[in-house]
Amino acid sequence: MAAADSAESSGPAEARADLELWRRWLSWLVTDASRLPGFVQLKYSSVNEVIKAMLSDIPDARSGRPVIAKRSSPGGLAARIMAVAGRSRARRNFHRGLRLARLGIGTAAPLAFVERPAGGESWLVTEYLADLVELDQIALTELPQMSPRDALRRKRVLIAEVARLFVQLRVHRIHHRDLKATNILVSGWRTGTEVRAFLVDLDGLRERSWRPIRHGRQRLMRLAASLAEYPSVTRSDYCRFLRSVVGADAWQAEWRRLQWAGAAYNASAEVRRGRKWARREC
Repeated sequence: MAAADSAESSGPAEARADLELWRRWLSWLVTDASRLPGFVQLKYSSVNEVIKAMLSDIPDARSGRPVIAKRSSPGGLAARIMAVAGRSRARRNFHRGLRLARLGIGTAAPLAFVERPAGGESWLVTEYLADLVELDQIALTELPQMSPRDALRRKRVLIAEVARLFVQLRVHRIHHRDLKATNILVSGWRTGTEVRAFLVDLDGLRERSWRPIRHGRQRLMRLAASLAEYPSVTRSDYCRFLRSVVGADAWQAEWRRLQWAGAAYNASAEVRRGRKWARREC
């Protein structure tokens, strides 16, 4: 178990109280998460679970610090071997989240992780980020409801922020193999405050990429492919984004590559989905 709480303690007594709170809360998490104060199940499957709860040692607490906890169970031999070797999914994403936070890259701050011995399930606890909306949802439902003038104004701010995120990843040589629109969350979009982009799903994160050019293009292609079917995202938006990310001299060549690579990726994805459903029907 490890914890990285950002709250400052005023003395040894408060520090011990915080430690006891974490121990009690985490014991509830791994034995019966439904006992946690403010428990809400956001996602569930046999291998993954996401819940929201309050960080409190009072079972019926109605207020406190909201957090998100994600359960992962190794689904294959390689994952189990890594977990047995002390590299569970929760541990890896805990350290990845710390790395992003130290670099100033938007992500939910990791607070703690728990892993069972012998390659069992693991839990990652992060801060709860309120008022977030997926970039995919913005393109699908939010922008079409706006007037053309408001949509253009809001898109310019959003494009600049997402471009800043991509530049940060490139500067720090960090690669995300699945940087699609559903893995980018945006704060401040609905509240009218400062817009900021956050990375989620840190499983695809790789640090110190030794192929920055290829990986940079893969990031751009994956994002472009995930937004290709939305009329609210225009060619001008892509061009404005590319100018911010790759520069005024290279954006046209990069745009031509994206058009071909994005179309090819989406076509192959359709084939993969067809095969998957065919196997299920059999």
